[in-house]
Amino acid sequence: MDIAERVKKLRKELNLTQYQLAELVGVAQNSIQKLERGDTKNPRNIEALARALQCTPEYLRFGVGESGNDNVTAGPLTRATAPLISWVQAGAWSEISEIKAYDADRYMCPVNCSDSDFRSKSARYKHGA
Repeated sequence: MDIAERVKKLRKELNLTQYQLAELVGVAQNSIQKLERGDTKNPRNIEALARALQCTPEYLRFGVGESGNDNVTAGPLTRATAPLISWVQAGAWSEISEIKAYDADRYMCPVNCSDSDFRSKSARYKHGA
């Protein structure tokens, strides 16, 4: 089953017309029609479409996960990783290049960050990460 079939199936399960779904998503009805016909493979408004169809964007795109509401929600989008450094490393104000990539534990970061970013252990414990 591809995205077109999943969208159509969920729309019909919710007793929505293409026009009603388009209104919920904030697009024109012909956008929904193109999506269900298979002309659109990767819609730009996948999050709004998933909300309107009461499923996850991952389910729409890949068919993974549940199509219905459950007690599991997706976490933040991971954009990069940042190394975890000690108080000593953070207080020494040394260049991040002095910390070898294999010497530092790396943690997923939900915001854009560069190779020069780091996270200190105090921030990790403070935020409960």
